[in-house]
Amino acid sequence: MVFTTTSIDVLTVRRAYCRQPDRIVGELLQPAGVTFLDKLGLQGALEGTDAIPVRGYVVVQDGRTVHIPYPDRREGRSFHRGLFVQGLREHVVRAKRVDVIEATVNELVKEGGRVVGVKATRSSKKEKNIFRTDLTIIADGCFSNFRSTVQGPSARPSHAKSHFCGAILKDARLLISRHGALSHSYVTTDPFCYSSAHYVR
Repeated sequence: MVFTTTSIDVLTVRRAYCRQPDRIVGELLQPAGVTFLDKLGLQGALEGTDAIPVRGYVVVQDGRTVHIPYPDRREGRSFHRGLFVQGLREHVVRAKRVDVIEATVNELVKEGGRVVGVKATRSSKKEKNIFRTDLTIIADGCFSNFRSTVQGPSARPSHAKSHFCGAILKDARLLISRHGALSHSYVTTDPFCYSSAHYVR
């Protein structure tokens, strides 16, 4: 996203670019994040997401409640992550000097021990295309197929050491309006925030 504000040509290669993600993760943007979006000119990515202003947290443990407001009356935003990601993608598509290709990256192209691009299969075709770049950024997650390619012998395999169970609650009310909530016990910490006006995750 930062490159879209420079004179650098950008190529984004992503599988299922138009498909909206549906995962319960990272759905409360802290005030500093909202400020950073403004600085990047990306505040519009929150439009159309039914984002809810958030003014702080409520922490609950053993029947006790602690109210933690954000300082200086600052506000974060809670939202449906998939809608927010789609908003960011729309900004990328509209940005100057940016090309978006929907394709699956099959392998990295190397020359002289250096990554110089990727080999990818477009969604509508079977043959692989090579896309050369001066800088290749891989954002493929912790279970990336390219981890061992890039890190070599130093790569450590990723292992799931915990599990997450999510729930979507319709028309639920949190303890304080426009605040996220954390319910803490010896077993788990459960976060709650609005993903829209009518849903809490």
